[in-house]
Amino acid sequence: MRYVAAVDGKTYNVDLNENFNEAGEAVQLQIDGQTVEADLRQVSAPSLFSVIMDGKSFEVFAEPTEKGYAVVISGQRFLVDVADERSLRLASVQKREVQRRGDMVVKSPMPGLVVDVHVQAGDTVQAGQSLLILMAMKMENNIRAFEGGTVTSLRVQKGDKVELGQVLMTIG
Repeated sequence: MRYVAAVDGKTYNVDLNENFNEAGEAVQLQIDGQTVEADLRQVSAPSLFSVIMDGKSFEVFAEPTEKGYAVVISGQRFLVDVADERSLRLASVQKREVQRRGDMVVKSPMPGLVVDVHVQAGDTVQAGQSLLILMAMKMENNIRAFEGGTVTSLRVQKGDKVELGQVLMTIG
């Protein structure tokens, strides 16, 4: 498995090859192309580990933070953010700005009953804003705007039954 680790602002590419020993804790890493043998054992839950890396022993304290991990090794503190390849690809797709061409048509994702409408034609909406509530299979589903704009047409009202794919409104 491939990871990218950012340690105090410096980025490392880490390839993890899990060659487990009898205890199931040895791994072989490639860090920026350099092979490293490591034996990792958790000493106490949840944060203290013993690491033997290339014959050297380290006591590692790792604690999750909002932006990754705070790691202490031999009295030195590091801020570490780790992401796998899949997460990085998803994040890069989410960061891309897509330029809309024309109006955004909001369609019903399922057949159901319009329980409430939160906008009217002419209203300005923000990305993520609730547009309406659609009840399907006894569950209320909040239909939100994918991006901001102005409601140019509203084709449903409270109490309407809608079908899968039916146009609910248009945002320009």
